[in-house]
Amino acid sequence: MKQPELKLLLAKALDQADLCAKKHTNTFTNFLDPLSISKLMAAVKVRGINALPFGGYSGAERQMLGFFCEEISEDGFPITMLTITVNKGFSGQITHRDCLGAILSLGIDRAKIGDIKFEESGAHFFAHNDICEYIAQNLTKVGGAGVSVFMQPAADANFEETEPEQIRTTVASLRLDAIVGQCFKLSRANAQDLVAGEKVFVNWAAETRLSVQIKQDDVITLRGYGRIKIKEICGTTKKGRTAVIYYKY
Repeated sequence: MKQPELKLLLAKALDQADLCAKKHTNTFTNFLDPLSISKLMAAVKVRGINALPFGGYSGAERQMLGFFCEEISEDGFPITMLTITVNKGFSGQITHRDCLGAILSLGIDRAKIGDIKFEESGAHFFAHNDICEYIAQNLTKVGGAGVSVFMQPAADANFEETEPEQIRTTVASLRLDAIVGQCFKLSRANAQDLVAGEKVFVNWAAETRLSVQIKQDDVITLRGYGRIKIKEICGTTKKGRTAVIYYKY
């Protein structure tokens, strides 16, 4: 997210916080990415505002930020879980891109949609209460598959936490392009093109500088390929390469 967009987002969120104080009613933002949540939480903490991020289930990546006049609780968030079931006769698999594309093709604002979680029979996703009925009635096809959609309270979400794959490798350096190339199995030139094309995000912020040095605990997202997190930087090998352990999601 670019700086002017972040400033606008911060201003809108603080307006919600002010409304909470003036009207003595709980208020909520739309769904936000982790970087925006982090920036906003820092801002509201300075102002002494009661705020809580929540995305419909424990561990959600995209979350709303709720502002509370009294007791802070996850119960009041305007979030519904929608379940997509693939109709019989479809032999393929639907993807995150399929689901998100089908939802947005209904004219839905991306900010109204939270995480999308998959299972064998279909998928679950989280949406703002004010658009969930419209989606349930109009989402009939995802990635070539006929689907059925029904709504559930977010409290019904019960996802098993799965351990990400842990991989050890070596890289020529800790430069962003070197890490992206090695960890996503791309050529250095291809990795550089993707970085330059704003397809790479470091800690959820777009990064176009090839030579940025990656650190332990950094999260790197490559649009269309997935996400990794640097778990440990283990030192230099005899051949002068840097050993790295990372999680692949």
